[in-house]
Amino acid sequence: MVADRERARLRATPDPESRSGGSLYDRILEILETRLVVMQNATPVDRRALEVARCALLAGEAGTGMIYQIAVADPTWLCDHAADIVRAKPGEVADCRAARR
Repeated sequence: MVADRERARLRATPDPESRSGGSLYDRILEILETRLVVMQNATPVDRRALEVARCALLAGEAGTGMIYQIAVADPTWLCDHAADIVRAKPGEVADCRAARR
């Protein structure tokens, strides 16, 4: 997947459509969020998108939307890796908790 092979270059390339200064890698992660919703028999159809999403969460690169999508797509994995996700990007998880209140 391009997101894996070209990660550094995509992170360094500004997204011309972003108003907040995001990169092309950030845009790809947003697109992957929508791929995680496509399920068959309670399993994400795009397993590769799921793997990239997991890696992005563990690296602290994904946002709150990705946390929500993983919670639906793979709740067991999310529970097993919750502490790692919090360590990778504690501010994002705090925002997520605040939104639930």
